[in-house]
Amino acid sequence: SGDLGDDESGNGNDFTENNLAATDQSTDTPTNNFATLNALHKVDDWSLAEGNLEFTNSSTGHRMTNSNIAASQGKWYCEIKMKTEAQQTRVGVIDPDKFLYNTFIHNSGRGYAYKADDGSIRFNDGTLDGSYGNTYTTGDIIGIAMDLTNHKLYFAKNGTWQNSGDPTSGATGTGSAADLATGVFYSFGASTQDQGTNPVLEFNFGGTQTFTISSGNSDANGYGNFEYAVPSGYYALCTKNLAEYG
Repeated sequence: SGDLGDDESGNGNDFTENNLAATDQSTDTPTNNFATLNALHKVDDWSLAEGNLEFTNSSTGHRMTNSNIAASQGKWYCEIKMKTEAQQTRVGVIDPDKFLYNTFIHNSGRGYAYKADDGSIRFNDGTLDGSYGNTYTTGDIIGIAMDLTNHKLYFAKNGTWQNSGDPTSGATGTGSAADLATGVFYSFGASTQDQGTNPVLEFNFGGTQTFTISSGNSDANGYGNFEYAVPSGYYALCTKNLAEYG
């Protein structure tokens, strides 16, 4: 009964998994869809895998990806793991209407990013805060808390909120990375530059995990499975939560 595909009828006709890991099990269902990366926002020189949750840049330049669900209100959380290092990795949020596949995620008036190699916050092709947080590299997990109620943005590295940030501080915005525009839909996303390493990022929106979760944390509604605790009042980006808070 511990195997994936447990027979809930009580008859014990369980499937034995073959070439499946715990990360292959998904809580995504027809009645509750979780965000994935947007397969319509891609070109041939980068790829999506693992149920459109793993982003590989095999081009010679900058490439961007973003979630296929966006929100204009509510509070949302996701995690991104750097599987393969790239100096120019930037993770953050972007207005899907401003998406450009061949540039940085922040290279528009509606994109905000936390940069891997110097810990800065970038906006509109410039530096918004040059001393925001720590650098991050292979194996690190970046949490993003997007507060579209108070229009604030927060980043965590391996569970520690950068700049002494407090995603639960509301309108005060303690340690916020940026003030987001109002009346705008935002999606989660990232961009990388291939410098001969074919950098890989793994995204966790709560439904399926491409990287191993050692602890397991859901949101207050019981949705999602994250490595680190979801801040109080924040939710996994899925259709049931959107119906309630989005």
